Amino acid sequence: MKHAMERQETTLRFSDGALCAQSDDLICRTAVYGPVCTVVWEGEAVRLSPIPISHQKVLGGDMDWKEIREWIQLTFVIVGGTIALIAFFQNLRQRKLENSLKLVALFRESLRPTDIVHWIELFRSSSELSGSPRGKYAIGKGDYRSIGDYFSEGSGDENAISRMAQNLEIICHELSIGTADVRIVYYELGQLLTTMHEWLGGIEAGPPGHYLLDQSFPSIERICKKHKKEFAKWPSRVYAYIE
Repeated sequence: MKHAMERQETTLRFSDGALCAQSDDLICRTAVYGPVCTVVWEGEAVRLSPIPISHQKVLGGDMDWKEIREWIQLTFVIVGGTIALIAFFQNLRQRKLENSLKLVALFRESLRPTDIVHWIELFRSSSELSGSPRGKYAIGKGDYRSIGDYFSEGSGDENAISRMAQNLEIICHELSIGTADVRIVYYELGQLLTTMHEWLGGIEAGPPGHYLLDQSFPSIERICKKHKKEFAKWPSRVYAYIE
């Protein structure tokens, strides 16, 4: 009997301090904060709503799919542009090579059978070994004449030297605008070109100090001046030797 009363008393004390009644739909909880403050709350079980996470955020949330698509598109543009530039320059080199060979072929086709023979004769008679001053060629021992005679009417070479100079001027114009390869042209026609440049630079034309090279053959002057150092190193076909 005594023990039953103690259990009942204990139950009553517990019920006095923290009442808790449950039903099917309601939860009642009591919490004690400090010696005097009692807080009671009730309600359904807490259901945490999911945290909204954007499916577009990737890579630590620093970039979304739209940005990725833009970077991919930019990458394709850069790669495509690079490939296009490589193909363009390869095509440009191929065209320059073809143009160079065509120009050389046209130059040779324009030559008459005796043109190179006349060029060789003037090449040897105007060399330093013949004792000729610049712009002159030897016609005998101690007798010299101007190379300008070859660029006047009634020249004894049937205008071979003048015709060659005009064709070389056309080729040098193409070289100056970049439609042909200088090195290929120089290998085939280098000796003819540099010799013609020297001859034309020694022929006075017009007022004193003016030369036929500047007035009538500016492209030859431009190319030979621009590539002077390269011409000294590049190989070229030999058409004649000084004897």
